[in-house]
Amino acid sequence: MSRSRPAALATLRRRHRLSGLPSTAVHKRRAEAVLLRGRSRPLGPDQYLVPASWPADHPLYHPDRYGQIDPLLVAETVRQTGILIAHERLGVPHDHMFVLGSLRVKVRHDARTTGGRLPVEVVAECRHDGRDPGRTRTVMTARFQVAGQALAQARVAWHTMDAARYQDVRWPAGSAVTGRDDPAPWAVPAGRLPASRVGRRRPRDVVLAGTESGPWLLHPDPAHPVLFDHPSDHVPGMVLLEGVRQAFAACRDDDPGRAATIVEARFRRFAELDAPVLIRRRQQGFTAEQGGMVLLEATVDGPGPC
Repeated sequence: MSRSRPAALATLRRRHRLSGLPSTAVHKRRAEAVLLRGRSRPLGPDQYLVPASWPADHPLYHPDRYGQIDPLLVAETVRQTGILIAHERLGVPHDHMFVLGSLRVKVRHDARTTGGRLPVEVVAECRHDGRDPGRTRTVMTARFQVAGQALAQARVAWHTMDAARYQDVRWPAGSAVTGRDDPAPWAVPAGRLPASRVGRRRPRDVVLAGTESGPWLLHPDPAHPVLFDHPSDHVPGMVLLEGVRQAFAACRDDDPGRAATIVEARFRRFAELDAPVLIRRRQQGFTAEQGGMVLLEATVDGPGPC
């Protein structure tokens, strides 16, 4: 007789509690920031299984009031999965830099939390171009499931590169070397938006300042433990994604607290730490801009009109 889903879920929860990873395995400083709970296991050519564990109430990527899973929880999980597999299975050295190129996440509209820590299995498939050891490109698709039930899917593309290549990409010849290891405070035209207006629970989680109708100034808390887990020479891509996700919520008159189910983004340029970033609503989605240049183009969608 096949095991019931509640029994299978309980077994998975025990298994995921007993395993763990060092935070350095996914380029995190804080152990509590790690969403993966074990090493990758090959399933077939270029296909791997990675156990993950989603907290019932993540400090930032929490469910909405309907229990709907936050798409950026999926995004952060697939980002960590890509880093883990790259080091464990694709031969990427631990001192290489990861540069995010594009990301797409789609969460099932009925994907809900169960009230406890959710043991998630990530089935990932990679296409890896390793011909140039100094700079490689990887595209990964991933399925997220719990006890055989599909919750979400994602596709992410990134480049990994050694220090010399990263310097060339980060600061091309003739460009000024800018960016600092701590976000600089710049002039804010107005206070941050109310947390409830952008689907957040706490004021410190709000990353947008300005009016509700936009455009918005990206103004995150530089001491935020999730958004700024470790020092960086640029604004992290996940901070930009949080900005466009909050902009999506701010422009929704029907239910700003309702979680999106689709987030798709293409990263164009690095965001410097010492200059303002504007989030704008466009006809086909949102952009993050700095100094008149587009850093990020994104589409966010979900239940209800926007």
